[in-house]
Amino acid sequence: EEKGDPSKYCNGMGSTALMSACEWGNIKCVKILLEHKADIHAVSATFRNALMTCAFYGKYKCTKALIKYGAKLDEVNKRGWTALMIACARGYIKIVRLLMEAGANLEKKDKLGNRAVMIASVNGQWEIVHVLLKRGALNAPVNNIKDTPWLAATARDDIATMSELIFKD
Repeated sequence: EEKGDPSKYCNGMGSTALMSACEWGNIKCVKILLEHKADIHAVSATFRNALMTCAFYGKYKCTKALIKYGAKLDEVNKRGWTALMIACARGYIKIVRLLMEAGANLEKKDKLGNRAVMIASVNGQWEIVHVLLKRGALNAPVNNIKDTPWLAATARDDIATMSELIFKD
């Protein structure tokens, strides 16, 4: 509709047009929707917002546009994960850097007490572990059962991540 609210039209999972455009990486559509005041903070039935969708699918340009239009960086899904945590788990280092530069909270904890560095460690994302540590993320007990990124890397037999943690700058 010409004067309709673009955020009220959802698919069966409650994803808005903005979320769908982010999923597909359609930056032109994302910009049009944002210019027409699409609800940047709407949450789908799967408890994901547009920024989390970008982080999940690795859509850098769309992430950048959402940040420019004021996306809240530290909103959480039902697991307590932020867009930063999602990007860490999925291995999207460019999005991790972008979110950190925009001010995402490195020390925010999910429902299990895991921080982004722990999530990156558990998922074997050693380059992201390095970037997070260099930016000041804590390499200390980081979850409810007192695991550390080192223990997570050891459990996975992940030599690269263990090396990053030992020889941190």
